[in-house]
Amino acid sequence: MTDSTDPKRDNSRAALEMRLAKYAENLVAPIHKENIEDLPRWVKTALVMRAVDGMSYKEAAERVGRKGDTLSQYAKSPAAKKWMESLLVFLDDPIALAKAYLGANALSVTLERFAFLEAAVAAGDYREGDKIARDLQDRIGIGVKKTDTGAISVRIQLGGGTIDAPIVEAEWSETETE
Repeated sequence: MTDSTDPKRDNSRAALEMRLAKYAENLVAPIHKENIEDLPRWVKTALVMRAVDGMSYKEAAERVGRKGDTLSQYAKSPAAKKWMESLLVFLDDPIALAKAYLGANALSVTLERFAFLEAAVAAGDYREGDKIARDLQDRIGIGVKKTDTGAISVRIQLGGGTIDAPIVEAEWSETETE
């Protein structure tokens, strides 16, 4: 964490106003959250666990590393009620439920991946950072995938053992069939 006197920290009026607005936004008590988007992902996850697995608030909250009292406060909010009502259409289709849940949390998951990338780079773990960066690029569709141009290996199994086929050179071409 940077010190408020750190010259790298943006202490312009606009930056201060933005930080204060974010702080004020978080002052809304969990029970008063109105929109599904205002629910943290852990709340959505715990509420689904509670409904699907019949857990108590305490059990579901502990499963995601939080407190049951906080979860029960969120659960009483209009936002949580809307979230749970929106899941009723998926009662008989767990795959559709999983897709809806993942779709609703796609942005949060992606932002967390970016945070993991930053943490890996800050820790000097470039190997892990590179894996996370490739994963993000693949998901976004901007990564260049390597194509395997190596030789093809053929393994033949005969009765009681295996042998490697010798290297065979062949020529081939594609033809169109009518």
